[in-house]
Formats: sequence, C-alpha cells, structure tokens
Amino acid sequence: MEARGLTRFGLFLLGTSLLATSVWVGLRSGDALARNHWLYPVLLVVAFTVGGVLIGYLLVLLYRDGGGRDPQARPPLPVIRPPLARWSLGAAWTVVAVALVGLTWSVLRFQPMVATADALAVYAPNDVVGLQDDEDWYAFVPRGGDSGGTTAPVADRSGDGGPDAEQVAATGLAYYPDERVDSRALAPLLRPVAEAGYVVVVMNEPLGVASTDPDQALQAFAEFPQVTRWVVAGHGAGGEAAAAVAAHHSGSDGPVRGLLLQASSPTTDASDADVLAASVWGTQDGVVPPARIAASRDRLPADTDFVRIFGASHAQFADYGAQGSDGDPTLDDKVASAQIRSADLAFMDRVAVAKEKAGKDGKVTDGEGTDGTSDDAEKKATTEAGS
Repeated sequence: MEARGLTRFGLFLLGTSLLATSVWVGLRSGDALARNHWLYPVLLVVAFTVGGVLIGYLLVLLYRDGGGRDPQARPPLPVIRPPLARWSLGAAWTVVAVALVGLTWSVLRFQPMVATADALAVYAPNDVVGLQDDEDWYAFVPRGGDSGGTTAPVADRSGDGGPDAEQVAATGLAYYPDERVDSRALAPLLRPVAEAGYVVVVMNEPLGVASTDPDQALQAFAEFPQVTRWVVAGHGAGGEAAAAVAAHHSGSDGPVRGLLLQASSPTTDASDADVLAASVWGTQDGVVPPARIAASRDRLPADTDFVRIFGASHAQFADYGAQGSDGDPTLDDKVASAQIRSADLAFMDRVAVAKEKAGKDGKVTDGEGTDGTSDDAEKKATTEAGS
C-alpha cells in the first residue's frame, strides 16, 4: 500500500505541476506565443496534455481503489512481482518521472521575456516601412520593397560621406534577439534602421535560443535577393549565432559584410571573418559585463570598433522590461535607445559604403567618408557614443 500511495502522490504532483506551469506561463506570455517561433507553444501544449493525462490516470486509479461502481467491493490486491521485475518497473517510473520534471523545467526555462506595450506599438508598419511576417522571422521593409523587388527611394546621404540610395538598397540587417527575448522587443531599435532605407529581418528563434538554429539568417538572405550586402547582428546570446554566420558566410563564402554585436561576447572565433565589425556595449550591463566584452576582443576582427554606451544596461538594448540578473542603468531608457540607434545606423552606413579590396582576399574595407576610428595603443577601438 505504501508503494501504491507514493505512485498516486507522484502522479498528482507531476500532473498538477505540468498543468499549473503550462497554464501560468501561457497566460503570462499572451500573444508572444503566437508572434514568435512555433516550437515553444507546442512545448506548452505537450506539457498541458501530459499533465491532463496524468491527472486522468490518477482519477482512474483512485476510482479503482474505491471499488469502482460497487462501494462495498474490496480494493484490488497488490500484484506481487519478482524482485527483478520490481526493480525494472521502478527504474522505468524513475526515468518517466525525471523526463516529466525535465518537461516542467523546460516550460519554465524557455518562457519568453515579453515585449512591452511601447515596443508592441512600434511593431507595426507605417508610412515609411512595411511589416512582413513569417513563422521564422519578421521584416521591416522600406515601402515599395518586397521579397522580390527593390526598396523604395531613400534619402541620398552620400554628400555627407554616407551611402547613396543604391548602396542603401543593396544593404540589409539580419538580427538575432537575445535568449528568450520576444523578437518584437527589438522593434523600437530596429524599425528606425528600416526607416533609413535598409531591409531589416529579425529572427524568431526556436525556443528563443539562437543556437537551436544558428543559420536562420540564411533564410533572410534567400528571401531578399535584392540585398547583396548583409550585416548580421545579435543581442546577448544572439551575438553567438551572428558571429558564427559572419565567420562562415563572409568574403568569397557568402554575402555577409558586417558583424554588429549588441551587449554580446561571443565565444565563436570570428577574428578572420572578412567583415567590418562593431561591438556596442553598456557600462551597467550585469548580464554581459565589461570584462566579458574585453575578453571577446581577440575573437573579433582586429579593427572592430567598440562603442561604449555609458550607463546603459543589458535590457536597454531591447524593450522587454527589467531583467533580474542585469545591472541598474544610470541612463534614461529613451536616451540609451537613441544612442544605440545612432550607433547602429552609423555602422550600417559604414558597411553600405565600404569597398572590397581587389585580389584574392576580398576583404571589406572602409570606403571614403567612414570613420573606422580605433585606438591601437589600448587595442580598444572604443567610440564613446553620446558622451
């Protein structure tokens, strides 16, 4: 009877945990489930279904324990099994229990950090850019542009050393959000890039983790053939995938011409990638602190520009609210966003006007009118944005 009671209690505990967790996370995540990758909603449905099956099975067992339809009937006698069979059955139940605990953990572990109302208001088309949705990504596309056409005319900034309209139309941004971040939280920072004339594609990562499908950006390259020069970018853990794509699809190996890291310290060695590179980081970042940014320098191209945003935290590189492990920002959210956007646009313009060396290396170099400032003495190449 003791083993029987433990079995019933285990079914109750696992079943209610799965049901309660999936319902709570589902209500908390809201429409972020439908607007991001489909894999996490499937995980929630599986967890809820398994929890319901466990509770249903428990009710059947309790019904049988009570004698079924005959309240006077005696409970069924326990089955006497040989020791080996008991051990095998116990091991099987242990494996099942561990798997169900893992399922519950996965639901909690991968729940999205939902975009704020302000971000959702920007996640929309306007008079300048359109919005294209796909299950694996969404894209801000300048009005008049689509996956098979050309982008709408944009302001010619070549007189100020910036790109002309043709250079802008041929340049795009493929962006990997940070781990578990609702992709719509990037809209306030990235729609202005599209408003400047660039195609911007934001990945909907499976389970919100870029490493589950690091080559998602290749879909964007194929979807927008009019874009021949791509910048791959990533926030936090998303920078890992961006660095990997840059390392394997730049120069003669692909269309990547720029790597833009945002509060990110990738472990992938992209030092030999044929790209222009920039790393934008905040001094109050508690998730990827300055020490990790410094440690990433040797894994990035030697001429990488490090753009320092004084007082910015990790979460200010998107708009999903505060993050528990983050530092306390000393910079207003709007000011931080403006400085980050300025750094992003400056880098996009730099890539758009960059020229490629003739010869075997095919490396990308700054064209006329770009900054490309670096501090060789300290090997920091740090631009103090907004200082």
